[in-house]
Amino acid sequence: MVTTASDGMNPAAPVQYRRAGAGLPPFARGMAARPGVAPRCRAYSGSVAVELVLLSPLAILFLLLGVGLGRDVQARSDVAAAARAGAEAAAVATDPSAAQAAAAGVALPAARNEGLSCASMNVSTDTSDFVPGGVVRVHVACTLRLSDLDLPGFPGSVTVTASGSAPIDPYREVEGA
Repeated sequence: MVTTASDGMNPAAPVQYRRAGAGLPPFARGMAARPGVAPRCRAYSGSVAVELVLLSPLAILFLLLGVGLGRDVQARSDVAAAARAGAEAAAVATDPSAAQAAAAGVALPAARNEGLSCASMNVSTDTSDFVPGGVVRVHVACTLRLSDLDLPGFPGSVTVTASGSAPIDPYREVEGA
């Protein structure tokens, strides 16, 4: 509905007034701005609660996924550090059997000191090139438990492996070589 009124300066100039909410869809007409009247939002009441109920499980799922992936990345870093430490300890040993014992004796505590909690941990040492100027290799495998996260599609455990190698000093004596 359009009505005209006279302008105070020029009585012949028409001024148009529109009814509040004219041209809006029916559900939004009550929300049209009117001077001195607060807008009503009946059409949207309760929508925030519905959005919260629908999005909360999704947010929790992403949070648990981040925790699981963070555990995996941290475990890979810790296992690599344990393999490096084991290889360095094996490289200064005097013979191959002492190198295997030194690698296991250093890699297991190194992993525990990093805060790694493995369901099972295996340390193997390759001393086939245990001669002056050779290389000693240490392989560490850790089975990491992820079953406490209860994520659908996420494995209950994952085996993380890493290898480390260290050179044997070419100017020192090695027993058995």
